[in-house]
Amino acid sequence: LDLQPLEKRVFNVRIRDKWNINGPRVKSLTNTATGLVERVAAAGRFKSVEDALRQVVVESARTFSQLGVDVLKLEFPVDPKQSMDEAIWQQALDEVNAACTVPWAILSGGVAYAIFKRQAEMACAAGASGVIVGRAVWGEAVELQGTARQTFLDDIGKSRMRELRQICAQSAESWQSRTSAPDLRGEWYQMYSE
Repeated sequence: LDLQPLEKRVFNVRIRDKWNINGPRVKSLTNTATGLVERVAAAGRFKSVEDALRQVVVESARTFSQLGVDVLKLEFPVDPKQSMDEAIWQQALDEVNAACTVPWAILSGGVAYAIFKRQAEMACAAGASGVIVGRAVWGEAVELQGTARQTFLDDIGKSRMRELRQICAQSAESWQSRTSAPDLRGEWYQMYSE
């Protein structure tokens, strides 16, 4: 992203409230997110696409941690198409972890399973509380039909999930270390209508 001096870009950030219980808070978060992306973009030239992604992920973690979210689900802060250098990955993960004051988990983002497995190992060791995975586990099944698809999911898909569960069990930081027990008195859910 390369902005000229005084050039302005408008970003539209959408935040989903699937139960529609927190309209005002979602509106506030949307405005904050839009401002965040604009601030990062306006900061000037980035050394690389890798640097831009890293800054957006780290600043998002910092900003949303302070807004009362319960858990952050974050994109891996380095695009593996831009760099497979694990030293760069580690530095970026350390920045994310330092920016987060709430539990965070890493998204698979559709990368190949072998890459995501390594990202998961490094993210959990750096302080992530887990992973959120989809296509990295089952992506190849989309191209298969009938019993071949089911066999893939039953064998490879389940094996991948077991491996990821083991990584999280061995290395992930407990979500409880970054948050206090929820207040379950009476009508706790009303706090979401503010």
